[in-house]
Amino acid sequence: MSAIGQLENNLKWEIVFNFVDNKESFLEHAQHFVKGRQVSVESLRRGPRRLRILRVPMCVPNGYISSIVAKHHVKVKRIDYNYERNREGGLSSNVRIATVEASNWDLVPDTLPWSFDSLKGSALIFLQGRPPRCYRCQEQGHKFFKCDRLYCRRCRRLGHWGVGGLQPSDVRTDSWQGTRSGSG
Repeated sequence: MSAIGQLENNLKWEIVFNFVDNKESFLEHAQHFVKGRQVSVESLRRGPRRLRILRVPMCVPNGYISSIVAKHHVKVKRIDYNYERNREGGLSSNVRIATVEASNWDLVPDTLPWSFDSLKGSALIFLQGRPPRCYRCQEQGHKFFKCDRLYCRRCRRLGHWGVGGLQPSDVRTDSWQGTRSGSG
């Protein structure tokens, strides 16, 4: 523990842990006692966080996106377009920024399928503070362009190369670009 503080007249206290593993271990114990009395322990509800929503055309209304996100038990407080501040007039893009609340942040999906009128697609969702997920191998901690798993551009599957008939022994990784190319 790194800190402890009173929240409500000796009825609620906040405990700050140094590591998430320590907090989870503390919460797993069935019973906790303070001065001989059994107490209940719960995780503190976090405040709102930001989502970046990509790959949704501007013709799809924000209210529709909010309703899809709400199906994942995430409350959307506000959703707006991202404006590029570097350009004159602040041009908007189809990237949307949403302020959301959730009791469990693990319920926020990484991708969000949508269908509006005759348009269909899958939005990419980036939650502030969550490590990125690779859309190639589905592992958290890196993005697809940094993925070191073998990937076939022909069949779009993992585990082998299929670009131009190259074999894994014929391929090298250019570390400065993060791309793979044939040798020679």
